[in-house]
Amino acid sequence: MRTSIPIEPDADTARRWLEEELAKDEYTIRPSGWFQRFQEWIMEVIDRLMSTAAEGTGLSSPGALVLIFLVAAVVGVILYLVLGPLRRSHRVKRSASVFEDDDRPAAQIRSAALTAAAGGDWTTAVIERFRALVRATEERSLVLVVPGMTAREFTVAVGERLEEHAPQLRQCADIFDGVRYGHRLADQAAYELIARTDDEVARARPKVLA
Repeated sequence: MRTSIPIEPDADTARRWLEEELAKDEYTIRPSGWFQRFQEWIMEVIDRLMSTAAEGTGLSSPGALVLIFLVAAVVGVILYLVLGPLRRSHRVKRSASVFEDDDRPAAQIRSAALTAAAGGDWTTAVIERFRALVRATEERSLVLVVPGMTAREFTVAVGERLEEHAPQLRQCADIFDGVRYGHRLADQAAYELIARTDDEVARARPKVLA
C-alpha cells in the first residue's frame, strides 16, 4: 500500500514551521525589549509574505513553498549575524571582577588565604589566593590592574608576559569565576592549584615585550 506525506503546507502550517525554527536554541537569547520587538517584526513580515503568496499564487504552488523557505533561511542568517556577537560578548562578560576596593599588598592577601585554608574555609582561601596572585603580578609591573578588571581579562594581559603559565592561569581564573558566581564549590584541590600557580608565577621570568 502506498502512502504519501504532504510537503505543501497551508498558511497556518507554514507559519508554525517558522515559529518552531525560530524557537531553536541557536536563535534564542535572554528576553529584552528590543529583541522582543525584533521577533514580532520578523513574524509580521513573514505573515505578510505568506499572505501575498497565498493570494497571488496559492500556497500549493512550488514557487510559494520556495519563497517560504527562502524567508526562513534569510531570517536564520540575520539572527545568526545579530545574536552571534551578542552571545560571544555575553560569555566574555561572565567573568568576575578581581578587586572591588581592595588595596592590600600581595603578602597580606596571601596571608589571609593561608589562614582561611588552615581553617578549612576553601571559598575564602580560593578567592584570596587568586587575588594575591593578581596583586603580586601587578607589584612586579607585569600587568596593569585597572578598576573592574575581570579574572579573564587579567589572564589575557599577564599571559603575554608569562606564556608558559597561560594555561594554568586560565584554569585558575575559571575556578575563581566559578566560586564567585556559585557555579562550583571551592575545595582543597582548587586552592592548591591556585597556590601552586601563584608560587610558580612568582619565580617565573617574564617575556620581554618588544
